[in-house]
Amino acid sequence: MANMGRHLIRSHKDRPCPNGAREAARPEMLGHFRDPCNAGLQQRIEAWNRQGASLGYTDQANELKAVRDAVPELAG
Repeated sequence: MANMGRHLIRSHKDRPCPNGAREAARPEMLGHFRDPCNAGLQQRIEAWNRQGASLGYTDQANELKAVRDAVPELAG
């Protein structure tokens, strides 16, 4: 009978420990992520209230791509 050795797979996850500069930059970085999300939510709310229409992710992603193409400063 062949020896079918058993292997123990261990997982190691490094947790990020930001240094002082990264910690100080975090609120601004989160603001950059939060602003488009809040704008998208506001756009969906207004579309629903004005027209009774729902906007999906694809609609908003396509519009965002068009805006980024038109305004290079927003492309980041």
